[in-house]
Amino acid sequence: FVLAPAVVHEEGHLIDYASWKRRSWCRLERIARVLSPGNTHILQITLPDVIFDLGPDEYLYEPVGWGCLSYEADRERLGPLMESLVAGKLLQLRSDGRREEFRRLLSWCTLMFQGLPVDWKRTCPHPDMVVSEDCVEGFARLVGVDGSPRLPASDLVLLAASLGEVDVVRSMIE
Repeated sequence: FVLAPAVVHEEGHLIDYASWKRRSWCRLERIARVLSPGNTHILQITLPDVIFDLGPDEYLYEPVGWGCLSYEADRERLGPLMESLVAGKLLQLRSDGRREEFRRLLSWCTLMFQGLPVDWKRTCPHPDMVVSEDCVEGFARLVGVDGSPRLPASDLVLLAASLGEVDVVRSMIE
């Protein structure tokens, strides 16, 4: 539940759902729910007799790292928590065989980690790959022992795009 009625704070300013979702810690609560293994619905209560079911993708437009914090030092604490949440969800999706959802979440990581002092590419990569300093070399490692590709070419392009590797995507398309 997000319990965020419009009320006047003791300091005199209005607090409501809009102010709730501006705060980084609240954004982290929301994404923790969205990435949880169970039911991901979030109910928003702003009026006594009205309950909204929040859309599951709303968090994409409001990254945790772009939120407001009372203590800027907390931003350092948010990064590892986000890494843990996302890595856990990626592993769950992969083990459940939910390839499309896995690829979609991986492609959203660049946006989800904006504003956080972490390198998500190092902590949340595809479990079957090793990304080297040179991304092209890293993609070249996505082959099996017999030299056959581990992933279809379309997956490799999507993975390169999700990692923000524009030059790699261009070279793969050309």
